[in-house]
Amino acid sequence: MQQTNLATNAIQTQWEIAAQTALKIAINREGWYRVTQPQMVAAGFNPVVDIRNLRLFVDANEVAINTSQVTGQFGSSDYIEFYGRGVDTPTTDKHIYYLIAGTTPGKRVIGGIQLDGDPPPPLRGQGQLRRSPCPRRRPLRIRR
Repeated sequence: MQQTNLATNAIQTQWEIAAQTALKIAINREGWYRVTQPQMVAAGFNPVVDIRNLRLFVDANEVAINTSQVTGQFGSSDYIEFYGRGVDTPTTDKHIYYLIAGTTPGKRVIGGIQLDGDPPPPLRGQGQLRRSPCPRRRPLRIRR
C-alpha cells in the first residue's frame, strides 16, 4: 500500500512539473549533454533568469546540473550540462527532461566535471528541445 502511494505521489509531482512553463529536452541515449542558451531561446525558452535558479527534472526528481557560471543573468554564451539517460520501451525511445526557471536555486553538480577527452558538444540530433506547454509547436532537433 505504501509503494502505491509513493508511485501516485511521484506521478502527481511529475504532472505538476510538466504543467509549468518549461523547456522539454528529449534524450534518447545515456551520456553528458550540453544545452546552450541560444538553443534554448530558439526553442522558445525565456532567457530572462538568474542562472542559479535553473532547475532540471526527470521522472519527478530534480537532476543536478553544471552551469557555465554560478550566478548572474543567463546570457548568450551560457549553457547547462547534465548527465542524461535515454529509455527504450515499446512506446518511446526518448526520456523527457524538464528545465524550468524556478524562484529558488536548483541542484548543481559538486566539483568539476572531468571527462576523458573534450567537453560535450551542444546537443544535435540525439535530443530534442521544445518549450512546454506548447502542443502545436514542433520540437527543435539537435545533435549531440
